[in-house]
Amino acid sequence: MTIRTIQGFVAISLLLVGISAAFADDNRPRYVSGTGADKGDCSNMFRPCRTIAYAVHQAGKFDSIKVAAGEFDLQGLDNLILLLSADVTAGYDTLTHFAQRDAQRIRSQLRGVPPEYRNHFENLGFQVIVDRKGKTVARSDVHQLRQKLAVSAMDHGPASCTNGSAGSFACAGIDLLSHLSLATLGATAANDIWGYVDLNSLREYVIIGLNNGAAIVDVTEPEAPQVVSRYNGPDSVWRDIKVYQYWDAANTRWRAVAYITTETSAGLAVIDLSGLPNGTVTLAENADFSTAHNVGLLNANFAYGTAESVAGGQLLIAGADKNRGNFRVYNLTSPLAPLLSTVSDTGYMHDAAPVAIDDSRAASQCGDGEHCALMADFNEDSFDVWDLTPGSAPALLSRTQYSDMAYVHSGWWSEDGQLLFVQDELDELQHGLHTTLRLYLMQDVGAPQLLSLWQGPTSATDHNGYARGNRYYMSNYMAGLTVVDFSTPQTPVRSGYFDTYPASSMAGFDGAWGVYPFLPSGSLAVSDISGGLFLLREQRPPEPGGGVLEFNAEDIWWQPGSAVPVTISRNHGSSGDLSVTLSLKTLGGGATGATLSVPTVTWPHGDFSDKTVTLALPNNAADHGPLLLTMMSPQGQGRLGARNSLRIHPHKSASAPTLQLLETAIPVPDLQQTTRVVVARQGDISSALEMRWTLQPELAGQQQGTLRWDAGTGKPQTLELPVDAAAGRSVLSLASDNAILTSDCVWLQVDLPARTTLPECGAALPPNLTDGGTDEDGRAQTSSGGGGAWGLPWLWLALCLIARRNCRR
Repeated sequence: MTIRTIQGFVAISLLLVGISAAFADDNRPRYVSGTGADKGDCSNMFRPCRTIAYAVHQAGKFDSIKVAAGEFDLQGLDNLILLLSADVTAGYDTLTHFAQRDAQRIRSQLRGVPPEYRNHFENLGFQVIVDRKGKTVARSDVHQLRQKLAVSAMDHGPASCTNGSAGSFACAGIDLLSHLSLATLGATAANDIWGYVDLNSLREYVIIGLNNGAAIVDVTEPEAPQVVSRYNGPDSVWRDIKVYQYWDAANTRWRAVAYITTETSAGLAVIDLSGLPNGTVTLAENADFSTAHNVGLLNANFAYGTAESVAGGQLLIAGADKNRGNFRVYNLTSPLAPLLSTVSDTGYMHDAAPVAIDDSRAASQCGDGEHCALMADFNEDSFDVWDLTPGSAPALLSRTQYSDMAYVHSGWWSEDGQLLFVQDELDELQHGLHTTLRLYLMQDVGAPQLLSLWQGPTSATDHNGYARGNRYYMSNYMAGLTVVDFSTPQTPVRSGYFDTYPASSMAGFDGAWGVYPFLPSGSLAVSDISGGLFLLREQRPPEPGGGVLEFNAEDIWWQPGSAVPVTISRNHGSSGDLSVTLSLKTLGGGATGATLSVPTVTWPHGDFSDKTVTLALPNNAADHGPLLLTMMSPQGQGRLGARNSLRIHPHKSASAPTLQLLETAIPVPDLQQTTRVVVARQGDISSALEMRWTLQPELAGQQQGTLRWDAGTGKPQTLELPVDAAAGRSVLSLASDNAILTSDCVWLQVDLPARTTLPECGAALPPNLTDGGTDEDGRAQTSSGGGGAWGLPWLWLALCLIARRNCRR
């Protein structure tokens, strides 16, 4: 191919690119040459920039930097860190307009490189010159940088934040509970993160996106998290995750589904989480689109993934490779097979934030007169506010831009919808700002008003954030996690931070990608691109202060038709007036039928006494499922504590005490050391219960023990059992003198061939619990960490005959 032919091909390609939709975060190349000039955004291959650092500052996240011939200086530690975190390659030919690369022929010289990084930059195509001319990196700085980068590559246990540090991590007011490195997660980079509470077991999980898929981590004990399953997907630096949970009436249990999008051609990954804590099932990816930047949930609780009303939840897809990246809304009547219901026509959406309001604005500005479902649309060039109230067509209410705007990336609403937080991903890099968070007053959703700015102490780039109570939890890239107190929204202040990326706090795209602050336990989950998963917790504030508001329990069980006293405490300070709004909903979106004695609880200055509100449960409360009482939008200088929500479980005292097993056959991957059996208590809880268990492996000795429930508590218990793959299949036998068991045994199936002698169990043994199969709709599925589909009926019959047992379904 001649040079002229290549030039013609490049010109045509450039024309096609120019007339297509221009999306950010799309690996758009930036060009650098020794004969270029530092002007513009470096995206024009015919007008390359002069310096690598300038091009990196113009680039979006993971945009590639292509370097042609020239002499370039590293110029100090900051530029070294910047280049280490960027996608830079060298040796491109300007005659072919960067279409060809020959690092041996094209001399892209990089001077001032520390010897420790010579191989790294030579592998990128540079001709490295290690010298002492110009501004070089001090040897002590290089040594310290390598030490700090090594810190994130190791796992860590709990460490209290004391005198500005938690172990090797800088911090203020936030403790380290644990840290799982990328090596432990089985990946080379992390991205987004989400979580939920499994309502079957009340265990807490986070799902962290990885370059090669995602890891599902049990964080119920945050000091000792456990990776319990994986989703294996195509390699991608981008992933976004949400979880939807719904009631399966036919099987009297909850089921959960994770939805994962990526910028690589994988469509929408749908993952059945119902097999947790022992595994998940990945269904075939949704083929409605190939790539998408983001996924969100409408009308859903952020901690549980349950629908907020009888209308049910909806899935939102942003930045798909269809319809110019317009947002797409899917119905979740069948959660395993989302159905497309709406496609907008206003242009590319990058990220979104939903909120439901029922104040006076719903009567005059949006909604159906009583209720309004709003969505903030962050689309690079502006943030738009949409009315997505069910029953009416989507309506654009406002479109807003601001000064120093570079890339309108993301944001979130305050719980009452009165404030909107806006994050710009490139204003620090392109305008030289310190970390900048914008707070907009949304009293008029048709005309947002800039209320205030919070600016941080460094130039670290801000990425994503979420509001809980009067705190905004923000992933701040190289500055780690930042927590902003907006109790006085006109003058927001930083209330805490935890630096997950010790190497630097400059502007750039490494460090904390995402944060998930909605776990009821108060654990904060942070995903770090280079560091993996961090589990953190805010410390109690020093006294005197406004105090911390908490319920006195996480769960209570109560008789329907009675008045339930609920206590709220104000601890650790009583300065200033303080009030909090109470929200009562049914988990799952049905009508509650219950009423609160007061909607708001108030403490005057100096008052730290407990307050009691009364919840009236109707006689049929047990038919509606558990209730969730949540403290929201505190007014004053206090804040919400970890127990800011209370689960209320109406129970049927007239029903016999029952212990329900969610599964009677559990797959155990051959590398797994333990398996977990969830036992749920139902019916009358007025008396104490015991359940005896015996574990009988095929080829090993017995183990046995007892689970106990106190009177008045119905909390599910999880029995954790050791697994020896060499021992073959095992049977868990169960017995109770004062409760009905839904099954008296459970199969534990290891990934081994069938044996001729099997332990006794009344439950039918499926032929193979680890192979894939198809779900009820015929979609292909694979199992990860367990949860696979049943095999063929004739195999099941053969095993029954081998075991010489009566075969029954």
